Amino acid sequence: MSHGGLPLRVMVLGDSPATHANDPFWSALLADGMSADFTSDMAACLEQVKRGGYGAAVLDLNAPGRSLMELRALRGERPELPVVVLIDATDSMVGHWVVKHGAAACLDRKYYNGAAARHILEQVAAHAAQRA
Repeated sequence: MSHGGLPLRVMVLGDSPATHANDPFWSALLADGMSADFTSDMAACLEQVKRGGYGAAVLDLNAPGRSLMELRALRGERPELPVVVLIDATDSMVGHWVVKHGAAACLDRKYYNGAAARHILEQVAAHAAQRA
């Protein structure tokens, strides 16, 4: 699916780009023309998000060093940009908190594969574009 006539581009705040290269989840998520910029540095992420060009952002809480407070920072920088949070949690309250604090969706990697996550990202980006 496209975002404004272009393939959907997402900013991923998670682990290093090399970590994602051979991960089947990310390979499936990035199929069909979707592209992503990966960073593990919050400051770099905020700078790139500020420049624009993204249909959505992904906060991968499975990556080392990530925290829920980064959701607030992303939402503060670009409130109109939908943020999808990836978790691997057994506590359902994490998902509730994430959505309550502005995430467009919260996906547990135990239950969603990359193709399903791609579909959800496309839908939240399309919804955000319609509201803009």
